[in-house]
Amino acid sequence: MRRGHRSVIPFGMLPLLLLLAGSAGALEPKPPDGEKAAVAPLQKDRSNVKSAPSAWQLEVVRLIGLKRRFPAMSRLLGEWGTVVVAFSVDRQGRVTRSGIVRSSGSTALDNAALELVRQAQPFPPPPPGEKLNLRLPIIYDPALVS
Repeated sequence: MRRGHRSVIPFGMLPLLLLLAGSAGALEPKPPDGEKAAVAPLQKDRSNVKSAPSAWQLEVVRLIGLKRRFPAMSRLLGEWGTVVVAFSVDRQGRVTRSGIVRSSGSTALDNAALELVRQAQPFPPPPPGEKLNLRLPIIYDPALVS
């Protein structure tokens, strides 16, 4: 039953990147005297920015949430945690594959999360171009149970 993990960002290449970035300006051509150089606006790197979930993804999450139940034995044993489940959906909205990406530390909670995804199907058919592989954290916390 893990509470989370920390991300480690390696900085070993940072000095080399700064050195290369600093020397690149010396290689760029300079405008003639009295003229200003055209400067392109800086583009932010958005490769690691997650986009907002689509309406279809929100509906899948809603349907899974409607089926979520806290396993009775886990509640009695005081087990809690977050299970990250990955699953694939076909064009008809059926789950074709599912698995645990990150365990809660409890086999009962992990199995309950996989069963939850199976019970919530069939989902609405995804719209054309929609991502068919989803990853969803499922939180089992007695304090959140109504």
